[in-house]
Amino acid sequence: MKFSVLRGSDELQLDVALIDRPHKTDSLIDRVDPEKNLVRRLGILGVELDLDLAQSLPDLRIPSGIIVAGKTVGASEEIPIQTGDVIHGINGKTITTLADLRAALDNLKVGDAVALLVERYGQLIYVSFLL
Repeated sequence: MKFSVLRGSDELQLDVALIDRPHKTDSLIDRVDPEKNLVRRLGILGVELDLDLAQSLPDLRIPSGIIVAGKTVGASEEIPIQTGDVIHGINGKTITTLADLRAALDNLKVGDAVALLVERYGQLIYVSFLL
């Protein structure tokens, strides 16, 4: 890629090589077992953040939770979760394990309101939807 840089009154032409760097979450698929990591009610494959994984994602604001490794085929478009999101809570309850997430979801009925505390691109946001 060519860049033009203006330094004072001088214009410099620079050639910069671009490389495709894999995203930090690209290696998550190696940790996924479709049976063990499936969270059917959300239509996601989730991975629990352990110490090693949390250290490989140094930009995390909260170093625990469930990282979304992928969405399942046919996952509801009504649930606005993205690959790479980290789920930290559901309806005010802290989530640190897949068992926590599944148990919280099992306590909800179809049509119940859900508010997930999600970390996305370094920002903590709430994602809401009806189950």
